[in-house]
Amino acid sequence: SMNKDLMAVSNSRTAATTFIHHMSVDGGVTNSKQLLAVQANLLGFPISRWQIPEITTFGAAFAAGLAVGYWTDINQITEILESQGSETYAAYYTEEQRNLELARWREKVPFSF
Repeated sequence: SMNKDLMAVSNSRTAATTFIHHMSVDGGVTNSKQLLAVQANLLGFPISRWQIPEITTFGAAFAAGLAVGYWTDINQITEILESQGSETYAAYYTEEQRNLELARWREKVPFSF
């Protein structure tokens, strides 16, 4: 579940922020702007949502198009995606705020199962 995934990343936050500086997301749950803002703040890096709903489906189509030669270069796909735009949610918590909210999160998560 998303809660488990977020917890896994937040539990290894030091390692994660060493490698992850931005996350792109899709799917029905990303319709919640509040959820994306909370995730960005808890994780400590920006989260972007493409304007194309269910971008994963497009990813499969783009991969198939590359495989059969419809597109010859991944840059063509990048241009298509970038032309559609995205919405980015920035992290604005201080480290102290983030740690406090993560502690609260860890207290509450066991009650959600």
